Amino acid sequence: MDKVVHGLGQVSKCREGMDKMTRILIAEEVGLVGQCLRQVLEGESDIHVVGLASTAEQASRLLSGADIALVNSNLNNSGATELLRYVRETRSTTRIIVTNVKDCDQEILRFIELGAAGYVTHDSSVNDVLRIIRAVTTNQAVLSPRIAASLMARVATLTQLRGTTQPDTGALELLTSREREVLTLIRHGMSNSEIAEELIIELGTVKNHVHSVLKKLNVSSRRSAAAMLPENMEARVLAKVSTIEPIRRPIVQRNPTYALLEAQGLTPVAS
Repeated sequence: MDKVVHGLGQVSKCREGMDKMTRILIAEEVGLVGQCLRQVLEGESDIHVVGLASTAEQASRLLSGADIALVNSNLNNSGATELLRYVRETRSTTRIIVTNVKDCDQEILRFIELGAAGYVTHDSSVNDVLRIIRAVTTNQAVLSPRIAASLMARVATLTQLRGTTQPDTGALELLTSREREVLTLIRHGMSNSEIAEELIIELGTVKNHVHSVLKKLNVSSRRSAAAMLPENMEARVLAKVSTIEPIRRPIVQRNPTYALLEAQGLTPVAS
């Protein structure tokens, strides 16, 4: 009987130890790289590797059993992006660290924007990987001074674009149907001349509409006005505009984040 009790005690301690360990899922397309990384991580007393996936689909099925997923940025081309969106949409508690990332502000900021809890550049060492895993485990982030500066600039610009108040839906109701059309096309990055061509109206008329929109919304810039347009209203207006005449050129979706990237001299990349 004493041996049974002792055995149960050992099992309890083992489970307690497992609960304290960080459960890691490795999503790596190259099997040899994944196996090597697994071997390294399993040599750490506070880390337990719960699985190894070679595709985003496999990884999504294993996410629920992991605290952290190490996902190669090149996993099936867009696999890392797919997993980040999956985590966001399902509200999964698993945090994703994107590995093999180019040391490029544009790429790093894009993954952070999608919800990455951390990133590992392609020239990082094993010690760097372990350091970042443990930082994420304690709800911390490891950022280079350059990336930290870029994020600070982004937050500052975003605050400037959005203003200190929430969008005034009452002010939006003051806009005429034509002014809403103009505002929607501004949000989509069109210039006054392009808006005039799209709506088949005079350039001077567009300028008058823009002036009226800024005045009614009580803002000083086109970007600030565009940021106030709710997505549901934008969709309705755009559908109406599209029935007037087919769009002559692809409209690139504009959002405050893209404007922030441009403000930093970066080229937005569609995710």
